[in-house]
Amino acid sequence: MAVPLYQSEDYWRQVHALGDELGMRLAGSSRVEARLMGLDVLPRLLVCLGSMSGQCAECKHYERELQVCVEQLPELVNPDNKTMQKKFEQLTMEILLHLKTEHSMQPKGKVFSRMVLWGMALGVATSAFVWLFMNDKSLMGLLLAGWLCGMMSGYVAGRITEMKMIRQNRLF
Repeated sequence: MAVPLYQSEDYWRQVHALGDELGMRLAGSSRVEARLMGLDVLPRLLVCLGSMSGQCAECKHYERELQVCVEQLPELVNPDNKTMQKKFEQLTMEILLHLKTEHSMQPKGKVFSRMVLWGMALGVATSAFVWLFMNDKSLMGLLLAGWLCGMMSGYVAGRITEMKMIRQNRLF
């Protein structure tokens, strides 16, 4: 049985090498701006597109476009260059949508964070519903307990789901 992409040592070697290269390119730039633009997922995205480019012509095209953006990274992070930043954000959204629809792949942490958020929301909603029928209890205490239970159940469900996605090679 083949090792999933996300768990292979070669994958992480490539991600760290790309991360170091991007770090050198961004040496004089604002780290806050780079973080807000989502450049932390860029090395994993490039490696994922590189591994899929042999099978999918659209992935190969997106990989080339992303390489051009990496070459222009210092100008891209410049806060005055809003048009280039918009194009980059649009490109990454297109790539993520393509990976999700065509290859059923998601970035690590996205499914987990959504499940935790949904768990917290459902926990608060459930505790508010319970409070309607138990008028003698404190609303804030019930909301806090519901929020905590929802967060913990979302955490467990998110971890289980991401572990399944790793085994199915659907996570980058």
